[in-house]
Amino acid sequence: MRILVLSDTHGNMVETYLEKINSDGNFDMFIHCGDCCKDVPIISKTINVDKYINVNGNCDRGIEANDTEQVIIENKKFLITHGHNFGVKRDLEELKRYAENQEVDIVLFGHTHKSHSKYENGILYFNPGSACLPTFGNYSYGILTIEDGKVFDEIIEW
Repeated sequence: MRILVLSDTHGNMVETYLEKINSDGNFDMFIHCGDCCKDVPIISKTINVDKYINVNGNCDRGIEANDTEQVIIENKKFLITHGHNFGVKRDLEELKRYAENQEVDIVLFGHTHKSHSKYENGILYFNPGSACLPTFGNYSYGILTIEDGKVFDEIIEW
């Protein structure tokens, strides 16, 4: 299972990142961690991925999506959130407490516009950054590959 992870696209349908994503091969699924959920169907169609999940970000108003989602993908329990409700711009402590209480394997979040990929206490905390509005550093998105029960995480930057 190969999953594209995006966040914080903010309505910027930039040819550059869509071309880059398409050049990275095929994906089985697409997850958007908020801040412009309305982009999701357009991105999904552009990259030819029918299966997607999205959550609301702090800039998503009037969109019918949840603030958090918990799903099982390939026997891994995911927590998907934008992160603004957990204060992720300050630190990850509130998000970590919540994730540990929910007994998840993988936490996907956004909001900071800065990529992050780190295991703590057996949980992967993964933020793909922003493919069009990075706060610090490079433009980025994420790829998760799940094979034989193992998770391989990758941040693609340019």
